[in-house]
Amino acid sequence: MKALDVDPETFTGWRYRAHKLMSGLYFDLAVGFVISFNAFTIGLETQYKSTVPLGCTDDCECSRQLDKSLQCEKSPDWIAVAEIVFFVIYLTEFSARLITYGPFVLRSNMIKFDCFLVLSAAVDIVLEASGAMDENSNSPVGQIMLIRLLRLGRLARALRLLAQFQTLWQLVQGLFYSLSTLIWTFILMVALIYMSAILGLELITVDPNLAVDHSYNVAVVDNFGDFWKAVFTNIQILSFDSIGGIYRPIIKENIWLFFYFMGVILVLSIALMNLVTAVMVNSSLEQAGEDKETQKAWEAARKKKQMEQLETMFLELDEDGSGELTLEEIEGAPPEAREKLEDIAGTDNLEELFGLLDYDGGGTVEVREFCDGVLKTTNGVPGALELSRLVKQCTDILKSTRAAVSILEDPDKGIQEFLRSGGSKGGNEG
Repeated sequence: MKALDVDPETFTGWRYRAHKLMSGLYFDLAVGFVISFNAFTIGLETQYKSTVPLGCTDDCECSRQLDKSLQCEKSPDWIAVAEIVFFVIYLTEFSARLITYGPFVLRSNMIKFDCFLVLSAAVDIVLEASGAMDENSNSPVGQIMLIRLLRLGRLARALRLLAQFQTLWQLVQGLFYSLSTLIWTFILMVALIYMSAILGLELITVDPNLAVDHSYNVAVVDNFGDFWKAVFTNIQILSFDSIGGIYRPIIKENIWLFFYFMGVILVLSIALMNLVTAVMVNSSLEQAGEDKETQKAWEAARKKKQMEQLETMFLELDEDGSGELTLEEIEGAPPEAREKLEDIAGTDNLEELFGLLDYDGGGTVEVREFCDGVLKTTNGVPGALELSRLVKQCTDILKSTRAAVSILEDPDKGIQEFLRSGGSKGGNEG
């Protein structure tokens, strides 16, 4: 929600529950299913309309039909009903986001895209109901190509499906990152095909000593008769598209041309394609590294935000204002505060969580202990909290030992003289 400049964790009541619902996996799956089914109905509707005979309307009014032998088949009525249902669903989803997150939701480009789709769907439904979208209508609106293309904007909703699922989105994102590589690959391929075509025209020519209908001359004329034939032949070699019938009669007559075909195959089909693959893989690895750095920065920011939330939560739960939290205060906390603590900590066993955080067994937890412990529980590696507990216990033992040694070594306290006298007394009694 960074783009919205809104922190959903500060929501309370129905807004917090609505945020949890709309940011959950099942909500995304449901929206993805609706988008997929909507894309299917659009394709089905387009198929029916594409088979309407010339001179007929979409409703199969065929008074102007040219070929009477063709049968007009109208699209099922349930498709139109489904379009209205889809529009209601999209409108409900957009309204729910607008009510939950407020006007700041329009700062998100994805939400702006949703708003455009909802408005375009509304315009499409209104124009469809008024008959203005009929191709045979005399209405000027029906002749405006931009308005007629608005219905195709519904198909763009499928783009949202890409952002709903991480793996699918990563694949599409990889295609976008490879776009520049593909463009330069295209330019390089054009240059290499151009040069290999010119070279082929120079090396592969008709042999006047052979008959015109000889297999060699026929292959030369068909594949290297002019520049464009040579270009198409090299494209065929690049894609390994039935090239045996090209080079077999030519090499059979002129063995030296083997090196030309082999060179083209090695450079265009093998070296270039593998080089492009290597560059794209390397680019993907670099992008993955950048994504990891971005993820680390985002994780650090998220931890800082969680620390602030935990400190605020600590003060809310600290009923007596002592600066220390007890298990009784946690168990007696309001349900909303307990729910938020369980959500951040990732566990509903608050007693076990408190036992891990209360490393000294004193029955209370200070604010720093509380925040650090819960963050390590949620964001740390397995065993990090237990290791931290052991380190703190060992640190306290070391401090206590050093304090005891300092007292024993202090001559002003008379501890050494007391021990010597006590030891002497005990020895005399013995």
